[in-house]
Amino acid sequence: MGSLNLMLNAQPAVLRDMKVSLVNTVTSEKREVTPFLDGTVQVANIEAGNWQVIAKHPNLIFDVINKPIRILPDRPTITRIPIPANIFSNAAIADTPDANLGPAQAKLAESETSARDQARKVAGQPIFADDWNALAATLGDTAKATGELATLVSPIGHDHPELVSKLSEIQGNLQTFYDLFARSLAELQRQIEQLALQRKVEAVAERVPTLPPAARERMFSAVEELTRAYQDPPSVYNLKKRNAGTVMQEELEQALLGVNLDGDAQSAVTDFRNVTGALSSGSATPDYGAELKQRQRAENASNSGMFIDAMRAVKTRTF
Repeated sequence: MGSLNLMLNAQPAVLRDMKVSLVNTVTSEKREVTPFLDGTVQVANIEAGNWQVIAKHPNLIFDVINKPIRILPDRPTITRIPIPANIFSNAAIADTPDANLGPAQAKLAESETSARDQARKVAGQPIFADDWNALAATLGDTAKATGELATLVSPIGHDHPELVSKLSEIQGNLQTFYDLFARSLAELQRQIEQLALQRKVEAVAERVPTLPPAARERMFSAVEELTRAYQDPPSVYNLKKRNAGTVMQEELEQALLGVNLDGDAQSAVTDFRNVTGALSSGSATPDYGAELKQRQRAENASNSGMFIDAMRAVKTRTF
């Protein structure tokens, strides 16, 4: 038996609600622990070998951590796992201090006093150079103070840096949510697609007696490999999907050479060709959003009924 000392690098507010599960990849034994607020996870008397560390947080729809570790048999296992800080972004709006308007207001008050002094002249009284200069200086001070007030009260472009920063953070959080939601939805649709594909392969294997056992094995293996890859990135998954569609098409066409099919078998083969043709001809997608759009276009243009077939398969296996 060994022991595990796991260090999670995250803020205490995040760690407070986090749950950590350890799953033995061989025996399926599961251990659940709650990390301390400093990120420490200590597990004693744990079997040596390969384990999967899974950390979940109630505010996130995906696993915060999902990675393998190896427990050493002869000494304590110490592992440090960093948690990206940007998935928990929620910075407070910056408290911008009030602008000091006192100097500009005092300058305007002085300008008012100076202007009133020049307003006491009577008819016929001469305006000397000093009077004119004082009036011009007053006007200049008024203009300067007014400009300062306009800048202090309403910055150029009416910019609010604290709000701009918060809105940028919100935009980033929304983009992160969109990416994670698209990933979860894409993985769910992949599983539905794989279940329907499994049903198509079973129908062809049942209704085409000339399909050799080796060909059936390769077709089912292609579906199994695709099932294991449902969490792969879009570029990798699409490549495996095209390969699986090509393999299954080639195996079927080889088995159908010179064979006449009855009505039920012909229907199953046609349906199977439509599905595998769509799989093998799918284009590469850079992200999960593009994959969802591509699948939606394929469903709209197809009569294969993959979703209905998948639901029937679920019902058949459940009941």
